[in-house]
Amino acid sequence: LSNASSFVGVMVMLAVVLLLAINHKISAIRHITAAKSLRRVHHSFVKRYPRTVAISTSSPTILTDLPYTIDFQLNSIDSSDLTEPYFPDLVKGYNMDVCKPKHDWQSKSFPNCNMFHETNLSEMKFLTSGSQRSVFELSESIDGNVNKFVYKSINYNSRYKFRISYDVTPERINRERKDALVSERTTSSRFIASLHAYCSHAVIMDHAPRVMNHYNEKRLARNITISPLDRLKIGIQIASGVADVHSVDFIHDDLHEQQFLYKDGLFKLNDFNYAKPMYVDKNANKTCTLSKFRNRRQASLEELQYKTGYKGFTPVEPDKMEVWLMGNLLYTILTDLQVWNKKGYEDQVKRIVAGKRPRIPIHILQRNDPAYAALINALDMCWTYDWKERPSARAI
Repeated sequence: LSNASSFVGVMVMLAVVLLLAINHKISAIRHITAAKSLRRVHHSFVKRYPRTVAISTSSPTILTDLPYTIDFQLNSIDSSDLTEPYFPDLVKGYNMDVCKPKHDWQSKSFPNCNMFHETNLSEMKFLTSGSQRSVFELSESIDGNVNKFVYKSINYNSRYKFRISYDVTPERINRERKDALVSERTTSSRFIASLHAYCSHAVIMDHAPRVMNHYNEKRLARNITISPLDRLKIGIQIASGVADVHSVDFIHDDLHEQQFLYKDGLFKLNDFNYAKPMYVDKNANKTCTLSKFRNRRQASLEELQYKTGYKGFTPVEPDKMEVWLMGNLLYTILTDLQVWNKKGYEDQVKRIVAGKRPRIPIHILQRNDPAYAALINALDMCWTYDWKERPSARAI
């Protein structure tokens, strides 16, 4: 009798466990079905979503976790738009009748969302906001050693309200995708900031204490000069970062001082939101040229030629166009001056299109220093007027 009772008890327990498992599976299926309907909207390549935090209206440093529920998922994106983004459609400037991506992976992404689920976002410290993203500081302590990282996510309350959309659009998701993709492909480079995690509209990157433009501004405000050799070293770091991006068949396409972070004794290139893949001609098997450009103030020679209707303009290979922009950075490192002044912009454009360059101060030209001579030579290479004769960033 005792054995019979024990057997009945075990069977009852198994039945209860089985019922619980079935209910759990049904619940999981419902959850997956709801999630799939979301991935059809704007995140077809995303396996899971990063956790979300609310920023206090009284203090941006106070963060609290938001409940992560199915209702939150379903209401987080407009369900009336069921279009899956096809990222090649978002690439501009090429003749798409003859151009195609050089590599299939240029239109893909490789998220590792679990890193975000393992991170306590409520312990983040707010650092700053830019035109596109907000930046938070994360810390990790292992055996008494504290490592710092930054969490970047797109803005919903940007101070640049006249410039950007606040919606999670395919274009904005594509920018985050490109930032993570280029960072991942250039992992071996010492001159590119390291990526640690990416999911949908957020990334976790290396923490870097300084930005190049802030470094230069503070140095000049205190009348602190740097040696010609140090200027050359910084120039080499800039050219190496640009060359490493070009080596994976992308261009940065938003090159300026703010894109270089100081970490481990090096200035490292980061922020690839505007990165553009290099395409290949389907028929000639050569790099496609750009014939149209986005409107920006700090532009290359070819962009200025296009903008002003210069008769000698010819479509340019994207990496050669960016080498010209790299020259603008080298000019600043060499002279502590900017290529573009706040006044007389139109006159400066006419001078550059006519083949004239910004002046190099006489005290630099008269100084017999091999580091200065190397930088001036690099500048001549970057600012070669005919882009077909312009050397690559790697050659420079």
